[in-house]
Amino acid sequence: MKQPLHQEHGALTRRQQDILALLALGKTNSDIAACLKISVNTVKRDLASAHRLLGTSSRPQLAAVVYRERVVPLPPQPSGPVPALSPRQGDALSLIAEGKSIPQTAEELGLATETTRRYLVRAREALGGAGSSAGAVGLLYRWRLRPLADEPRDQAVVGTAHESAPVPAE
Repeated sequence: MKQPLHQEHGALTRRQQDILALLALGKTNSDIAACLKISVNTVKRDLASAHRLLGTSSRPQLAAVVYRERVVPLPPQPSGPVPALSPRQGDALSLIAEGKSIPQTAEELGLATETTRRYLVRAREALGGAGSSAGAVGLLYRWRLRPLADEPRDQAVVGTAHESAPVPAE
């Protein structure tokens, strides 16, 4: 059986795990520093180390790895009805979770960059107003809208590419 990603790349410190748990909830560096009573520079340094250890390049990608690979315990599923994401919203957010930039995501989906931004904003709104892409990606996993590493893909609700209508301009 394949080792979990976080074990393949070395052990994270307890503080790094605490920082990652807060990041995956959508907290900013300042919020994380205040919660843990550490400096913002310490948060930045520990996040940079976590990026190296986990092989990630963006905050949303880090949030995805944190939950998908169970680097930190998955918080309880939010209460209420499961949010409805359009397939395009789910696809765009999933590509961001893989570490793609907005222009790369737009190109892969065959969309304009601004249209892709609108899909991402609407996805964040659908997920309860997540304040950041990292928080929205974290909610994808907390709501089980994307599968975790150790579960079959069909146990999570997964969007299909290219099935939704274009997002109207705001």
